[in-house]
Amino acid sequence: MLSSNDDEGVKMEIFFKRLLKGFKNPIEGFLYILGTGWKTNKAESSLLSNSPFDLVVHVGGHLAQELDLYRILGVQHIVWIEADPSTYVKLEEKLKILEEVQVKKIKHTVINATISDEDGKEVDFYVFNNKGGSSSIKKPGKLMSKTYPHLSVIGEPLRLKTSRLDTILSSIHFSKNKSKKNLLVLDIQGNEGAALKGLGDCHKMFSMIQSEISRKALYQDSTMFIDIDGWMKERDFKLLSHSYLYIPWHCDVVYQKKSFDLTY
Repeated sequence: MLSSNDDEGVKMEIFFKRLLKGFKNPIEGFLYILGTGWKTNKAESSLLSNSPFDLVVHVGGHLAQELDLYRILGVQHIVWIEADPSTYVKLEEKLKILEEVQVKKIKHTVINATISDEDGKEVDFYVFNNKGGSSSIKKPGKLMSKTYPHLSVIGEPLRLKTSRLDTILSSIHFSKNKSKKNLLVLDIQGNEGAALKGLGDCHKMFSMIQSEISRKALYQDSTMFIDIDGWMKERDFKLLSHSYLYIPWHCDVVYQKKSFDLTY
């Protein structure tokens, strides 16, 4: 675990990296100069305060936007799971390029799979016009178009087959890994509840879980925060990143296992 001084140091490192990137977008650059880039991200702060992590399983890998953060968190191995076949190819290519210039390498395992609570079920997968950043097996709802009018689905949905998360983890012999501080990240646009259901007993192998949550449905039949929170409480996870008195209607939250067994 980082000391308070180390914690502030890594936050500042993230801040300056993002500031440099923000110069490409004047509005983002201005926000980072004000310091809002890292100070308001409670989920990120919770992870920083509990780093380093050995391994991350990131469901909804997209284009690895979180890689800089994971590097700062000291992660040694990242399992990226991405549903969209074309994005999966781009993700593999991007990671190869980014890792080539690094002195200290991170191991990457990239898997093309559509995570849900069943194996082999055919589903529609809706691809969005923001380079697939909002793509989901959930159909967008009315609140999506009202809140984010610039977002829209491209063409006809893809037909993909689902996989349970415990099935995928079993296929890469995850239970045999010697890592003790493992983080699960869920960013699959309203289908987080099904992903947790399909995790089975593999939740025992994670000391922390981060999930995107919503209090209002952006997608039809999407998972609500109350569902995720109930699942976490039943399995001895406590909400770490936020107070229950104030949780934004849409954000990332982090849970920590209350009594994580490092001998598992």
